[in-house]
Amino acid sequence: MNSFRSGFGAGFTIPAVVISLFALIFAAAGCEVQDLEITESSAPVQGEVSFSASSQSSVPAAKPTWAAVSARGICTLAINSRGELYAWGWNHNGKLGDGTTEQRNSPVRIGIADNWTQAAAGNGYSLALNGSGELFSWGKNFDFGEAPVLTPARVGTASDWAGIGAGHSSYFAIKTNGDLYAWGSDSYGQLGNGDIRGTQSSPVLIDGDSDWTHVSGWPHTLARGAGGELYAWGLNDKGQLGDGTTAQGLSPVKIAHP
Repeated sequence: MNSFRSGFGAGFTIPAVVISLFALIFAAAGCEVQDLEITESSAPVQGEVSFSASSQSSVPAAKPTWAAVSARGICTLAINSRGELYAWGWNHNGKLGDGTTEQRNSPVRIGIADNWTQAAAGNGYSLALNGSGELFSWGKNFDFGEAPVLTPARVGTASDWAGIGAGHSSYFAIKTNGDLYAWGSDSYGQLGNGDIRGTQSSPVLIDGDSDWTHVSGWPHTLARGAGGELYAWGLNDKGQLGDGTTAQGLSPVKIAHP
């Protein structure tokens, strides 16, 4: 509480306009004027004016803006400027992460954390990374058993994750040292671990470039190295890998620039 009090001696007249001026000054400073009074002493020509004002500004806080977004599998994930995670759309396998499998037609906040930095929507599952380098997944489950996970669950105990990517039913994550890990469905070699395992239940290191920066996939996978190199692997029945063949790729193959 901020207050102002002034006393005046005998013979001093306080114009009403001066009193109003003080009130305006307090208001312009963002203070709420709570009371305004003139109190008289025993001498009729002496007076005292006092103001009491709250220092709390009445200006509303700015609304957050959207900082990151990902959409796939008929659902949307978005992170706002406060680091809060929101999701909406189809909630098959609980991939929205709100603890239900109910469709959401408008954004609903996921949990109470406010340090999310990245989110990636997959086909029936979701991935997210927080500011502490911790990795979370939910929805269709390749890491915690067969039952869907309805809220974000931490993947392992590592806290040095730097990036994430979502495939059709495959998960990808990059560590701060540039190492690439993959897990989930491997029906077409899209994990890039050299063979077809059907399902990989936990993250496995993928050989190739030692400094990966970006990764994304579907039944085939594309990834970029720190030097701008492009690699591809997985399903290639339509030549989607870009390696000049239609042969399935089981590990990262460098794609030449035209």
